Amino acid sequence: MTAASAAKTLISMHVAVMINRLYSCFAARKDSDMARRMAGPTPRPARIRLTAALAAALLAVPTGLVVGAPAATAATTGAITGYGGKCVDVAAANPANATPVQLYTCNGSTAQQWTVGDDGTIRALGKCLNIAAASTANGARVQIYDCNGTGAQQWSASAGQLVNPTSGKCLDATGPSSADGTPLQIWSCTGTANQTWTLPTGGGTPPPSSGGFTHPGVLVSRGQLDFVRGRVQAGAQPWAAAYNQMMSSRYASLSRTPAPRAVVECGSYSNPNNGCTDEREDAIAAYTDALAWYLTGDARYAQKSIQIMDAWSATITSHTGSNAPLQTGWAASAWPRAAEIIKYTYTSWPNANRFATMLRTVYLPVVRNGSNSNGN
Repeated sequence: MTAASAAKTLISMHVAVMINRLYSCFAARKDSDMARRMAGPTPRPARIRLTAALAAALLAVPTGLVVGAPAATAATTGAITGYGGKCVDVAAANPANATPVQLYTCNGSTAQQWTVGDDGTIRALGKCLNIAAASTANGARVQIYDCNGTGAQQWSASAGQLVNPTSGKCLDATGPSSADGTPLQIWSCTGTANQTWTLPTGGGTPPPSSGGFTHPGVLVSRGQLDFVRGRVQAGAQPWAAAYNQMMSSRYASLSRTPAPRAVVECGSYSNPNNGCTDEREDAIAAYTDALAWYLTGDARYAQKSIQIMDAWSATITSHTGSNAPLQTGWAASAWPRAAEIIKYTYTSWPNANRFATMLRTVYLPVVRNGSNSNGN
């Protein structure tokens, strides 16, 4: 097999994996073949960039950010005590994402059992100690969240303080107060008593791991999305500029009208071009809107992304022409990205299963076979 042939095979496998993973999750099915086939670059035509802002924002995520963090190596497990002799506590022992972390009278409950891992994480109830929205600002609250490998979940013990290396800030009891229910935050390190913590010395029972695949995460993880959102909110560069570029692009326009076709016909050199550009542009727009929804919290963008995906899933049946395999792969590299974000972060998508069927029946069979056209 030549290098070119190998590249073609890997590209088609990668897009097939995206579709398989998304379809399987929509239909609540497992596909053990997907993990073995997760390899290779995402195909895209040279003339299309999946929004320059998107690429700039996500490529600027630190290299340590991963999709789905491994379980911590349990160095020590037990209570973390701080200001006034109180314990670091998960509010109401609630294991849900974004549950606040607070000071509370030590009681030996699982909500106060923390595993200080050799990987830099601190875990309780199967979740990681996390800075909300990946903020680096003084006063950013601390919570538990699915472990995702981001800098917002890294902690380093230094002279009795717990320092978040990404922000350079310390874990801090607000106020300062030692009253039950006092929320924890990050703040510039001062060495004061409300920033002094005693870590466990061992002997406790490690909390359950948060292992398993977490959506979104096929292409872009929630950790990456949270990281970028935090950087945008802080006005940090290059994220803020990339976000502004994305939001001002035609792909983020709320007045966009999708242009689906039952049969997309694509010839060499885009001749004929019957729906080819429309399909690629709509797929990119759906992904851009999904990102805009997550970064802004404005439901109009989620609804626009859904409108575009629903229009195509209700219409398209096939691709024809000499460039059909390439066209199918190009569009298929964007649709699942949009679908996963909407499916797992927005409240309602009634036609999600129809979209999954479209991926499975219209796109997957073609991208599995790949393309040998025009050296692609």
